[in-house]
This record gives sequence, C-alpha cells and structure tokens, in this order.
Amino acid sequence: MGKISTLLAKKLNNYLSDFMKSFKKALKDDIKNLVQAKMDSVVQQLKDGFIVTTNFICDEQSSLKQEIENNSHIIKHLESETLRFQKEINVLTNRLTSIEKVSRSKHFEIQLVPESRTENPMLLFRNLCKTVNIQIDDENIHSCRRVAKYDISSERPRNILVTLINPRLRDQVL
Repeated sequence: MGKISTLLAKKLNNYLSDFMKSFKKALKDDIKNLVQAKMDSVVQQLKDGFIVTTNFICDEQSSLKQEIENNSHIIKHLESETLRFQKEINVLTNRLTSIEKVSRSKHFEIQLVPESRTENPMLLFRNLCKTVNIQIDDENIHSCRRVAKYDISSERPRNILVTLINPRLRDQVL
C-alpha cells in the first residue's frame, strides 16, 4: 500500500507538474494575448488621435498660409497705392506752392497800423497811397483786410493784407 501510495504520488506529481507547466504556459499566453490586444487598442487610439491632431494642424497651417498670401497681396497693393498717392501729393504740393507763389506776388502787408472798431482798411490803404503819392484806382485793388494774429496774446495790432490785381502795381506801391 505504501508502495502503491508512493508510486501514485509520484505519478500524480509528474502529471500535476506537467499539467501546471502547461497551465502556466496557457495562462501566460492568454495574459500575453490580452495585454497585446489591449496595447494594440491603446496604440490604435493614440494613432487615431495623432492623425486627427495632425490633420487639424495641417488644415490650420494651410489656412494660415493662404491668409498670409492674401495679406501679402494686400500689402503689396497698399504699398503701390501709397507710392501712387505720394507721387500725387508731391505733384499737388508743387502746384500749390506755385499757386501760392503767384498769389503772394500780388499781396503785401502793412504792419503796426492802430486798430479801431469802426475802421475801414480800404480807406486806410487809400490814405497811405495818397501819402506816398501813388495813384491806384479801386478796380486795381482786389481786397484789403485785416488778418488774424499768429500769437493771440500779442499786443501788436493785426496786419492789413492788401491784394492788388497784378504784381507790377504791388511793386509800384512798395
């Protein structure tokens, strides 16, 4: 009985040992397969997330690139418009300078004539012309008026600006 028991125990031990080895191997393979499947699932989710993210970034980059190109075209157009306007401004400035020069050639100012509320600048100018023995008809005088002061706080009287019909008359008076 003891021998049978020992023999049975030995056989069972061998059988159990083989069974445990195959069970461990099967368990190990199953765990490995489960972990591998889970890892594959997680990796696929990460890939999908990266694909969505990179597609979004590419779309945004394309959108920004297009916007930059549009803005670049707008800037070039505005630069050309600015140059055109600067040229026009220069032309108009030159014309204005020329016109002002011609206009000023008919003007002269009389300074330090005392002011009064009831004065007539035209009469003051005619009296001045009589004093210096210059004969100027009224139709040769385009305008005669007081001009605003540059410095409002100044005590000096406002100047009288006389505009004649041509520069030769102005030169005679001067």
